[in-house]
Amino acid sequence: MEGTSLVGSHDTPGLTGVGESSVLEVHRDSPFDGFVTVQEPLPTGLTGNVVLAVERFSLAANNLTYVIVNDVLRTLDAFPSPKPDRGRVPVWGIAEVIAADPSVATVGTRVGGFLPMATHAEVRLTSTETGLLSIDEQRVGMLPIYRRLTPVVSDPRSIEADIETVLLAVHPFAALLAADVTATGARTVVVSSASSRSAAALSRLLTRAGVDVIGLTSSRHRPVAQSLAVYTQVLGYDEVDQIRDGSVYVDVAGSAEVTTAVHDRLGSRLVESIAVGGTHLRLLPSTPGPALTRFNTGDREVDMVRERGWQAVQAMYDDARADLTTWAARWLRITTVNGLTATEPVWRDIVAGQSDPLSAVVIRP
Repeated sequence: MEGTSLVGSHDTPGLTGVGESSVLEVHRDSPFDGFVTVQEPLPTGLTGNVVLAVERFSLAANNLTYVIVNDVLRTLDAFPSPKPDRGRVPVWGIAEVIAADPSVATVGTRVGGFLPMATHAEVRLTSTETGLLSIDEQRVGMLPIYRRLTPVVSDPRSIEADIETVLLAVHPFAALLAADVTATGARTVVVSSASSRSAAALSRLLTRAGVDVIGLTSSRHRPVAQSLAVYTQVLGYDEVDQIRDGSVYVDVAGSAEVTTAVHDRLGSRLVESIAVGGTHLRLLPSTPGPALTRFNTGDREVDMVRERGWQAVQAMYDDARADLTTWAARWLRITTVNGLTATEPVWRDIVAGQSDPLSAVVIRP
């Protein structure tokens, strides 16, 4: 890893020697303006904590959401900064265990999950049925999906590892919501933000289950949505009056205007209307059709585990991961960049809304 001095051995549970770790922080009063790079002593793991070397991570619009919902979910405190006026924006990535109590984790194991934008992280973990679970004080109140680190078996030298990184937050969302939608018996589903990876992944799983999916998107992104080969029909947001059928609507775009138009068009034929993301305040005017329900991946996982058991949910995740990785490999263009400082321009593009739905950047810090 560039700029990192890592002294130690994979044969010992703790690291010794001198070295530095780098981490990116944002100012809490202006989190979208860019990062401050902080140098810290390299974690040792000698206190019983697990030390992770961050192998790679990706950035997407959901990372902006973590900043927006910080007042509710305290996401900027998942990996707290010692400076109260700063925060650390979490990302989804892959890391290697480089120091650990062998009763908790095995050195050399690669894991995926919620990580800081950093070269290293020190976390307190416990081994559970669902994987390694964070028991750090600042995260014990968070949903399990944000505390879990799961084993990764892909070859770190392969493009599959990069695709898996990009989809780490996508496949649980798509798997859980696809299961709920198919359980309604819907034959046709309408999905907004059709060019986004989340909507496309959900639609891929629904299409595989025999459901027709109508995608709604902006005119600019229509060619992108059509190229994903998961939609029976792609319409612009100004063409909602052309929707012929649909019993479930999934609002990924977060637009009350589009949701209202879909309700007006489908009326009593619409039996369920789902808004993705339970923390967004979306006021839906009185319209025909069902009341708006909210879907949050972390909350739904908790309920699904209670209903079906973890093994069933894990099998659902594994199936979605395998299918979506193969599917995305056909169209997703990935650029890999080395060094933590390469994160800044990627972050600025996402903040400016300039990210390309067909491409992704993976940072190797």
